[in-house]
Amino acid sequence: MAGAKKATGTKKTTSKRGVSKKKKSAFPIVRVSASAPPCPSTSTDPVLSVVALNVNGIRAALGKKCQGQTLAEWVAQEKPDVFFMGETKLGTSAFDKYAAEYCVDGNSPFKGYVGHYCLPAPPTRQGYAGSCVFIRSGVAYTAVTHGLGVEEHDTEGRFCTVETPSGYLCHAYVPNAGRGAKSGQKGEALPNLHYRIAGWEETVRSHIACLRLMKPVIYIGDMNVCHQPMDIHDFKANRGKPGVTDQERHAMTNLISDGMIDSFRHLYPDEVKFSWFSNFSSSRAMKRGWRLDYVLVDSNLLGKVKDSEIFDDHRDWSDHVPVRLTLTE
Repeated sequence: MAGAKKATGTKKTTSKRGVSKKKKSAFPIVRVSASAPPCPSTSTDPVLSVVALNVNGIRAALGKKCQGQTLAEWVAQEKPDVFFMGETKLGTSAFDKYAAEYCVDGNSPFKGYVGHYCLPAPPTRQGYAGSCVFIRSGVAYTAVTHGLGVEEHDTEGRFCTVETPSGYLCHAYVPNAGRGAKSGQKGEALPNLHYRIAGWEETVRSHIACLRLMKPVIYIGDMNVCHQPMDIHDFKANRGKPGVTDQERHAMTNLISDGMIDSFRHLYPDEVKFSWFSNFSSSRAMKRGWRLDYVLVDSNLLGKVKDSEIFDDHRDWSDHVPVRLTLTE
């Protein structure tokens, strides 16, 4: 974003015991895409609907149809105020080609929306992770920031915060505990679990707590966890696998205990819906899935929650489906 300021952040090193510790660095806390325009200062519409979708590749998702609609047609129909995308698989090296092929309104593939992109920072693999947010024209917001201010969490473009006059919208594509080897040894079944819990989850929890001291927070996205047994089609068979470990489930419990409420489960305590379906074993057709995507709402906002939805019949744009939070004015 033109004119965005950079602040001195921190990064972590690992001790002999594998516990991360922070040290000062010049890593920027704010890394807003240079291709994004300045945040508008004259818009007045409040944020009443927020959608998130792990697209499993933004270019692939934009080229597919679900129930006869492209993703762009669905956005034009539903008109979310804010639309987050996770796992865009879009890096700096491919951005110009993507923009030329897919963008129809400035840097956005959706008419009437402005885009902000959180791109993986070199030397991170460019076709991996990444996220972005599209904000409808007329919606009031004051800043878009990328990252958590800790270098090891911010190189893959996984976290984005939109500040509005009345609160913060935080979006994440949470690291999978079974992929990579940030802190585990080769051969471990869950090489990324220690980093996920001791690093990522603790940092996000602290970040959200700090934001809540200033304004209410909505935390949305692919959180890569099945919190309750009913959030996965076969809990017994999958317990202990990435996303279904006790440690990951406990980390979600901590956020909820802090006052970040699982909006879907709050409204629909007994309803079984999933947001991710494997591409194998007819999982989509049989609706044998996992609920990995959540909208956590600050307890101070619960009175304004109108609905929290999982579009579990929209399964063709990605292996995930959209989730949406609707608020009252």
